[in-house]
Amino acid sequence: MTTQRTTYEPIPQPPGYPVLGNLFDVRGADTPIQALMKLARQYGPIFRLRVGPRNLVVVSGFDLANEICDDERFDKMLGAGLIGGHNPPHARHDWSLRIRLPVQLLLSR
Repeated sequence: MTTQRTTYEPIPQPPGYPVLGNLFDVRGADTPIQALMKLARQYGPIFRLRVGPRNLVVVSGFDLANEICDDERFDKMLGAGLIGGHNPPHARHDWSLRIRLPVQLLLSR
């Protein structure tokens, strides 16, 4: 009996710089969201970015984002920032704000 191997195409990623990664790709527009939209047009609805030491996978488009949010198909893991490690217990649970705010602070420097 032979085992058939499945090969997957790598997730596209713009070329980056040592240490900084793709930071300049995200800063290359008026707002970070415009830069991400431009990258999605160039690299497709799923692409990879490296910003400093972090590797990120960006998913764009409502249908695809909705699909990966399906709890029955995909497991989720929340990091300390999303669980509340950096916020007091009474803080509002606005997940999108918790993700966007650090990125905007990083890009405004």
